[in-house]
Amino acid sequence: MIPFLVCAVLVSSASLRQGSAPQTTAQTPASLRVDWHTEKKLRLLGNKPVYPRIAMMAQIKGVVRIRMIVATDGSTKELEYLSGPPLLMLAALNAVRTWRFKPPLVNGESAEIETVAEVEFYLNGDEAKSLVAQDRKKLEKRPNDAKAHADLAHGLLTTGRIEESVSEYRKALSLQPDEATCHFGLARALHGEGDLDAAISEYRRGLALRPKDTNARSELASLLEEDRDLDGAVAEYRTALQQEPQPVFHYNLGSLLMRKQDFDGAITEFRHAIHEGWGGAEVHYQLGTSLEKTGDLQQAFKEYKQAASLSPQEQDCREARDRLARSSAH
Repeated sequence: MIPFLVCAVLVSSASLRQGSAPQTTAQTPASLRVDWHTEKKLRLLGNKPVYPRIAMMAQIKGVVRIRMIVATDGSTKELEYLSGPPLLMLAALNAVRTWRFKPPLVNGESAEIETVAEVEFYLNGDEAKSLVAQDRKKLEKRPNDAKAHADLAHGLLTTGRIEESVSEYRKALSLQPDEATCHFGLARALHGEGDLDAAISEYRRGLALRPKDTNARSELASLLEEDRDLDGAVAEYRTALQQEPQPVFHYNLGSLLMRKQDFDGAITEFRHAIHEGWGGAEVHYQLGTSLEKTGDLQQAFKEYKQAASLSPQEQDCREARDRLARSSAH
C-alpha cells in the first residue's frame, strides 16, 4: 500500500513591484525584500499539490522552487520553475497556478509581488511525526552520532520545525564537519529561516567537499539569483552543465541570461533545453521572447505559436502569438 503524502508550502524572500506596468523577464525590477513569514500571511487560498503517482512509487521527494508574480488581483502569473525534482515540477506548477493572495498596498495602491515559492513534498503529518519520534529515540541511544543528528534535522525540516532543524544540523557538523550533505541540509534550513547569506555560505562549504553534486550546485545558483548575484548564478549553472548536462540547467541558465539581457546566449540555452527534451510551453515562450528581442520575428512567432499550442490556457502565450501575427499582416 502506498502511504498518503502531503505537501508543505513555504514562500521565501520576495519583492514588490509598483502598479501593473508590463514587465519582461529581462528586467530586474526595483524591489523591497519581504521575508517569507510576512509573505505567507497574504495567501488566501489555493490547491495543495497532487503528488504524482510515479513519484510516489519511486519515493521521490524534495523541494520544488518556483519564481512567480502575484498580480494586483491576487492571482499568480509568469511562473518559472527554478529547481527541484523534475517529476514533481508539474504538480507544483499546477498547484501554484490556483493560489490566490491578498496583494499589499504600497503608497495606498495595489502592488505586484515577485517572490519565490517553495513547494515541499513529504510524508503526511502523522507519518512524518512518527519518523521524527523514531529519529529522537535513535539519537538518545547514539548522542555522539553525526548521522543521527542529521537524520533528526532532516525530519524536523520536512515537518516545518526549522529552528530545531538548524540546531541539529549544527550539532551534526560539530561532530563531522566534513560531511557535505549536512552542509547542504543546513543551507536549506537556513534558507527556510530567511538567512540567505548564511545559506549560500553553507552551500559553498558543502560544494568544496563534494564539487560534483550538481543538484546542490543548482540550488546554490537559484539562491545566488535570489540574492541578485546573477553573474555568480550563471557561473554555477555553467559548472553544473560541464559536470552533468541536464535540460533544466540549460533552461534556468537561459532565463538568467535573459535577465542579463544576453539574448543570444539565452537563445542558445533554450534551444539546448528543447533539443534535450525540455519542451514545455515555458521554454518555447522564453525562446520566442529572446528571438523577438534580437529582431528575429519570424522564428519568434513560431515559438510563440508552439507555446500557445502546448498551453492554450496561458494568456501570455496567446497574446504574444497574436501580436506578432498582426504585425506580420501589416
